[in-house]
Amino acid sequence: MLIDLERVNRGLPAVIGLSPALDQLATHGAQVGDDPAFPSGGFQGGGGIWFGGDSTVAADYVWMYDDGPRGLDINEDCPATGSSGCWLHRDIILWKGTGGELVGGGGATDGSYAFEVLSGYSSAGLTFTWSHELRYFASRPGLDPLNPLARKASGGAQHHKARKHDGHRRRGRHHTHGAKPGGKGGSAGPTDTITITFG
Repeated sequence: MLIDLERVNRGLPAVIGLSPALDQLATHGAQVGDDPAFPSGGFQGGGGIWFGGDSTVAADYVWMYDDGPRGLDINEDCPATGSSGCWLHRDIILWKGTGGELVGGGGATDGSYAFEVLSGYSSAGLTFTWSHELRYFASRPGLDPLNPLARKASGGAQHHKARKHDGHRRRGRHHTHGAKPGGKGGSAGPTDTITITFG
């Protein structure tokens, strides 16, 4: 799970696993080209993001490294001059939560990718767990000493605007990085949206 690698390489705890119920919400988000909806209850906070493009790796790249002003793709919430909408997708991926473990859900269909992460959500029946995946690594992934952002993410100063919204559900606006499913395409790509309540 790329998102967990982004997290643990910065000294943050991994999302513990993927929930079938959240996978369904994320899959629906991918199908309609929008962030996944939140479940009706049973969680403390969370966020959801969407991307339309070539691959899961492209989604991770755009969310983490091309979500600011003057990016290679068009981020509608982050004009060239910058705004509070810049880096919101990254904030969700690197969100610390509102206490307790983080549980996620992911979905993809026809070049459309969605992810959701919640805190305080049930971890029963997870279909993927980070602890299970660790056996496939030659050594346990951890803090990347060559990553200059690792110390910042794990230290006191955070990049996470989401921490301001802990305990409140919030939907971010869409960032365009490609075409929406069934859309016309063009230079503007898929939209990504963030909801934080999840960085």
